[in-house]
Amino acid sequence: MAYAGSTNLGALFANRREKGLSGLPTLSVTLDSGLVERASLDRKTETNLEDAEHLLVRKGDIAYNMMRMWQGASGFAEKDGLLSPAYIVLAPKKDIDSQYASYLFKSARLIYLFWAYSYGLTNDRRRLYFNDFKKIPVDIPPLPEQQKIARILSTWDKAIATTEKLIENSKAQKKALMQQLLTGKVRLPGFLGQWRKTTIKQMGTVVSGGTPDTQMPDYWNGNILWTTPTDITALSTRYISNTARKITRKGVQASSASLLPAGTLLVCTRATLGSLAIAEREITTNQGFKSLVPTPEFDSDFLYYLFSYHARQFVRFACGSTFLELSKKDFERQAFLVPSLNEQKQIARILTKNDRELFNLQETRECLTTEKTALMQQLLTGKRRVNTSDFCEPDLKRRQ
Repeated sequence: MAYAGSTNLGALFANRREKGLSGLPTLSVTLDSGLVERASLDRKTETNLEDAEHLLVRKGDIAYNMMRMWQGASGFAEKDGLLSPAYIVLAPKKDIDSQYASYLFKSARLIYLFWAYSYGLTNDRRRLYFNDFKKIPVDIPPLPEQQKIARILSTWDKAIATTEKLIENSKAQKKALMQQLLTGKVRLPGFLGQWRKTTIKQMGTVVSGGTPDTQMPDYWNGNILWTTPTDITALSTRYISNTARKITRKGVQASSASLLPAGTLLVCTRATLGSLAIAEREITTNQGFKSLVPTPEFDSDFLYYLFSYHARQFVRFACGSTFLELSKKDFERQAFLVPSLNEQKQIARILTKNDRELFNLQETRECLTTEKTALMQQLLTGKRRVNTSDFCEPDLKRRQ
């Protein structure tokens, strides 16, 4: 499919090949975060190049990875810096707002064109050289409208970044709370008794799962939930109330699967060791679980957090060559310090409140990201035009 445009990218950007200056931070181009300081990356990469052997990136430039531009590997420079000479640095000309262009380069149409103008026999070898980049046709609005679009989308980016910081703070708070409350290092007011070392076998009944014969239609598509480890790892909450498949009463009777009551703690003990969920209703599982039906002296929510905190302990006692698995015997013998039932419930209440706040923040981030994507589709294609009074600002309070 051929695309026509009122101009091409070569009329909007020059290829900056200036030598790096001493003392500037070294930057990297990433898929998810754009242009960032190399020191901030989890995976550190060393370089033997002198500063002058790097490329200079000036504030307002856009840098891109030739091999991954068609995947969206480009970024707007918030400050001057140094970049590997293997990358391309784009210096904006007078008719383009580079921050607007940084959003344009993430749009579906431009991503496709970056792929189409890249050369290579396979995707992992495709490269977009500047001489090909500059031929790409685009349609852009007047400069003032570009600047307004960039301001609108950057406002969404700031709201998303603020929400992500709140999410990280909430995660750090949860980690600290679990470390304090689930080890007895910090006691809640009114609780003084000693915590008791208790094995999982002493906490209730441990039940293994099973799978009905997949060749028997009478065993499937019933009304009894049947859970696999994949269903657990895909959860955004600790409760599981539905699953992809259901089985029949015949399926339960003809297999080692057992009906488990609401409140049962489902613990993955094969492959995805330590993943957990709590059944909200009657349920069955496959062989990837050792499920705990707790006695009245134990709170399911507390045990969920306790087992989550000590998940590595399950891995340590697992064995297997193809995949790790924790046997029922070894699962039952795992022991933990446990407080009285009332203290269990109080601890679970505190951690549940933190989880609820974290979930709400994650939902807010998803909403903002979705809205930004929709705005980009409208603003960067010309389907929606903007003027001085048209400013779309995200309402964070509405989502709390």
